[in-house]
Amino acid sequence: MNLLGVIRKNWGQLLTICGIFALMIVLSCLWAVSNARQYMTLNAEEMLQVAEERLQGRIRESEVTLFNTANSLIQQQLHRGFNAEETREYLREIHRELSHSEYNLGYFNIFWYMPRPEGMVFISGSDWEPPPEYEPEKRPWYFAADAIPGHSAITAPYIEWKEGINAVTMALRLRGGGGEDFGILGIDLSVARLAQFALSFQFERGGYGYLIGPSLEPDKLCFIAYPDSRYAGLPMRGLGPQYAALEERLKQGTEALSSVTLKNANNVPVIAFYRRTINGWYMGLAFPRDGYFHDLYVNIFVFVLSGIVLMLVLCYFIVNLSMDKLQSDEENQAKSSFLAQVSHEIRTPLNSILGMSEIILRKDISPDLYENVSIIRQSGDILLSIINNILDFSRIEIHRIQIENHPYQLSSMINDVVNIIRLGLAGKPVDFFVDVAGDIPVELLGDEAKVRQLLINLLNNAVKYTRQGYIKLLVRKGAADSDELRLLFSVEDTGIGIRQEDLGRLFRDFTRLDRERNSHIEGAGLGLAIAASFCKALGGGISVESVYGEGSIFTAEVRQGVGKGGTTLQLRESGMRVVVYEDRSLYLEFLLRAFNALGIDPESSPDLSSFVSALEGGDFDYAFVASRYAADCVAAWEGAASPAKLFVMAETDFDAGFRSAGRVHLPLYSCSLANILNGVPGPENNSRRTDRFAFMAPDARVLVVDDLSTNLRVAEELMR
Repeated sequence: MNLLGVIRKNWGQLLTICGIFALMIVLSCLWAVSNARQYMTLNAEEMLQVAEERLQGRIRESEVTLFNTANSLIQQQLHRGFNAEETREYLREIHRELSHSEYNLGYFNIFWYMPRPEGMVFISGSDWEPPPEYEPEKRPWYFAADAIPGHSAITAPYIEWKEGINAVTMALRLRGGGGEDFGILGIDLSVARLAQFALSFQFERGGYGYLIGPSLEPDKLCFIAYPDSRYAGLPMRGLGPQYAALEERLKQGTEALSSVTLKNANNVPVIAFYRRTINGWYMGLAFPRDGYFHDLYVNIFVFVLSGIVLMLVLCYFIVNLSMDKLQSDEENQAKSSFLAQVSHEIRTPLNSILGMSEIILRKDISPDLYENVSIIRQSGDILLSIINNILDFSRIEIHRIQIENHPYQLSSMINDVVNIIRLGLAGKPVDFFVDVAGDIPVELLGDEAKVRQLLINLLNNAVKYTRQGYIKLLVRKGAADSDELRLLFSVEDTGIGIRQEDLGRLFRDFTRLDRERNSHIEGAGLGLAIAASFCKALGGGISVESVYGEGSIFTAEVRQGVGKGGTTLQLRESGMRVVVYEDRSLYLEFLLRAFNALGIDPESSPDLSSFVSALEGGDFDYAFVASRYAADCVAAWEGAASPAKLFVMAETDFDAGFRSAGRVHLPLYSCSLANILNGVPGPENNSRRTDRFAFMAPDARVLVVDDLSTNLRVAEELMR
């Protein structure tokens, strides 16, 4: 088969592999992205926490300075009265300390403003004197301090008058213990320095920090610190829809870490993290989205590429294995075809050997020659059985097994199987029992040949491995509907049994278990494998239970259609009176089962004298007796006024010394018993049968056609 054909044959398997790999790649990528986002969030939260702590520490340093200075000024006003030079000198000293402090967040001025009746007092620690047009009541710091008296307030960025730079002011309105107004104390901070501090926090190349706080316009937010200085101090909603949406989110007032995707001033997508910090400000970190995920994208690409390569390699191996398997199947099919052909060809000369040995055995020959030819005949039968099994197995292997669907009678098929197995048990100390349920339809639809071969294989296996004891065949009906039923066959033996570890290999081809122990048993190890294949083909299955050294139970199930007619066991007459005598308990048990299945409750005599008395009394229609007691009963039976029909239950090797009574071979079961009671003629129940039938047709004209002279010779001799 070419490569394209192999791919078409395995497209489902290949598609499944591709789907599994695709799902694995997608899930792995999602997992990697999720982990990257989680790592990114954790890093951002950690850095923002550190930045917030540093920012708050430095702002609080300025705030502490603001409150300390305010307290000193208030004390000075209360106790010593106002002195402009002392206040200026004091603010100059604070200015020098703040200018050289390591917590300097862009400080450049400290001032005190207090309106007085004689005029405005404005003292700056940097000695800046406001011009005449300077109006403190209109400055942002005045409004901020006036909004929350007694508390420090930080303004939004504005243009500072003295330096002309963007600045924010931390302002505090001073109040005395009695509510006196001592003006406003303020500390000016450079927005550029604050921005420099915020922008120094980043954990990814191209990232930056930012600060967001209240704008000078009411109820608006602006960037206090941003990489693009053009954005500083401008209301966020004026920077575009995305910043207006961010402003609305910030106004909802969340304290937890949050993130949003924006586009920066260069129109590059960034992931921005932010959290609320001191005085209602928001500190944040932003970094280019593609830059952060670049390494992740590279790793995902490498992973996907590796997965695709691995998937293609696996598909390649599967296609190669499939091609090898197909080639092996073709070779096995050729081998099986060869075995089938060879087996068929071997049977032709073997049939001639069996036919000629049969002819020799019919002639008047010496005992030694008879024994030798009998061995040839027996060995030929064994060889023919093996060849037939090989032929059946070869047909199964090359898928030539065909299931037919024809009507047949189960009782007739069971009779054929029982007769074959009974002959195989001749001379063995093994009892054979059969029990057929009475509720099975008389006519079934299915493959009679396959069912017969299945039973023969199971029973032959029991015959081979059972040296003494018994073999039981039970036939039952499983769940059924109007068109189909399940037939259950159970074969129980007291043979050598099977080890538990060997049960899994029992139905394999050419399998012989416990070879050393069973080396004397003929066979190729195909019987059970063929039986299992037939069960599967017939819609059922097979199972086994075994105890090593004690025996085994094989249970086979097949599905068959339901034909016409009633059940298998039907009697033409009812109310039959039957008496039996069998002193072997197991034989008697199965005999009573057979009668009960027919709706008959026979009388079982406890001893021989009781049975003889029953025969002499003439109160019964039928009488059945074990063969070893037949001679003691025939005379009494023949002398009865109204004798019952007497049948001797005979073993295979029983040779009757009388001709008057009928004879039925064991095992006696419901089907054969129904034939006897219904008066169906047959060689087993004919009361006047002879050991050999003499059939003569000297004037018959017979045409025999065969292309082998040996077959013609065998046919001619058998006809003669």
